[in-house]
Amino acid sequence: MIYLHGGGFALGSIETYDQATYLLANLTRTIVIAVEYRLAPEHRFPSSLDDCLLVSRELFENGENYRINPSRIILSGDSAGGNLALVVSQLLIQDGYQPYLLCLLYPSLQFLDLTLPSYRTYLKQNVLGVLNEDNLILMISLLTGKKLPITRDILLNSHVTIDDQKTLYPLIDPNKYLSISHEMNDTREGNENLIKHLKYLISPLMSPLLVSDQQLSQLPQVLLFTTEFDILRDEGFIFASRLRSLNKSIYHHHFKNAFHGAHVFLYGPLRFEIAHEMIEHTAKILQKFL
Repeated sequence: MIYLHGGGFALGSIETYDQATYLLANLTRTIVIAVEYRLAPEHRFPSSLDDCLLVSRELFENGENYRINPSRIILSGDSAGGNLALVVSQLLIQDGYQPYLLCLLYPSLQFLDLTLPSYRTYLKQNVLGVLNEDNLILMISLLTGKKLPITRDILLNSHVTIDDQKTLYPLIDPNKYLSISHEMNDTREGNENLIKHLKYLISPLMSPLLVSDQQLSQLPQVLLFTTEFDILRDEGFIFASRLRSLNKSIYHHHFKNAFHGAHVFLYGPLRFEIAHEMIEHTAKILQKFL
């Protein structure tokens, strides 16, 4: 299993995730390879993706050198790492490789619509003092570089052109995939500065949900885990709904009492029982497919 840690492309390391990856390896009895990819702001997009793709390609091409069966490699990750795992899988498939499984914990899947209900609800609630409007803007700023001031109107989707909305929104339309009434909130006029410099955010390399049905249909078995108190909740449900509409096999479990990032709080003064529940459940489901 290749595991890519979360942290908004700017935080985290294999050390901070050591307890979670060790427990996952112990419970599943699999080899877990955690990738220490480069982080923003020192390394901008797509440095983290390049590193994860480099490691993954090496294992698919030369797995036997590491006593690994290339036909049984699982791509896994949480949050930003879940984003990277899905993008890497899509790129590997384009190159003729086939991951065995995709295991994603509350992955970041799209930057097209930052006004989905889960964004509107939980950005303002400041979950853990981390998931809030200021830090979302900061993450995008660090990842982008170029000393570009990311203005708050990005939270109203001012980084997306009307043409891109018309082309891409059907791929995540919550009216279809969540069965709720929702219109993409936008400034209509757009912010030309953001549109010019943030085009990468709505490319498949950052928004892996914004790909064709044909590309999604090529994915391996997907194991998806989402949490209720999470700005990324809705895009996880949209992803699951799109896969089901394509008759793709997907296992989706929603932790109704958990928050984004909960699975790493395993030990110490900030120990949460839900962290153990999440890792144990994930491992149990993984074992069924091994």
